[in-house]
Amino acid sequence: MELITIFTIGFLSAIAPGADVMFILKNAMQLGIRAGFISVCGIFTGCLIFALLTYFGLIAFLDNQICQMILGIFGGFYLIYISYNMLKEQDENLELSTQTTRNIYIKSLLVNISNPKVIIFFAVIVTPFKNENLALNLIALELGILSAFVSVLLIIRFFKNFVTKKTLRIINKVCGIAFMLFGILLLYNSILDNILLLD
Repeated sequence: MELITIFTIGFLSAIAPGADVMFILKNAMQLGIRAGFISVCGIFTGCLIFALLTYFGLIAFLDNQICQMILGIFGGFYLIYISYNMLKEQDENLELSTQTTRNIYIKSLLVNISNPKVIIFFAVIVTPFKNENLALNLIALELGILSAFVSVLLIIRFFKNFVTKKTLRIINKVCGIAFMLFGILLLYNSILDNILLLD
């Protein structure tokens, strides 16, 4: 029962709209399912890194105020940078040939690991399940996360056939604005939390 619970937690938290899902959506809709799959691989690699850090007990080193602030500021600026590039993209740039698969993978990985909320997620969610089954719990969590991302890709694959170039432009702008808001919110929370800590 515990494994089903943690699988469900991983699935629901990953499928909720956020930076990871928006990045997969943007790449899959504009550049194709292959680019979406590469995005999933990059983001999932970040999740695996955090799972390994959790397993070896190293997540506690990242779960402190200074590290959260540094990651939050870096993540905020990175999301704003991605947003800027998305908002200035022209129609002719919406082809997979303009981006290497390695570039998509690295950007996806950075979107995930620069988000301090992912560290908090692994530190908080896995803690109640820390017992002799930690490895199995982490596997169930990772499978839940991966299932969510694959589900997003399958939904996109189905609806992609009904999407026009105009719709792609709108999706790109909406994703760009969402990334801008995520970045500003991440910066604001990181700086505000640090100021409150100093008081």
